[in-house]
Amino acid sequence: MAMRMTTVRLSEPLYRELQRMSELAGVSIAQWIREAAIAQLNFVKGVEYGRQQSLSDPNSQSDD
Repeated sequence: MAMRMTTVRLSEPLYRELQRMSELAGVSIAQWIREAAIAQLNFVKGVEYGRQQSLSDPNSQSDD
């Protein structure tokens, strides 16, 4: 799988917090950010899936 690279600019306090969190997790800051981005995308997809499911459920209540 091809990978793409991007640059992320962080304030010093945010960088230090990411450094602390990544050290606790035993991964690099880059890996921690990748995993956080994937988790965020999965959360958004799950919310959208749940919304679509509730719209297609004939037993769900409608605001109409």
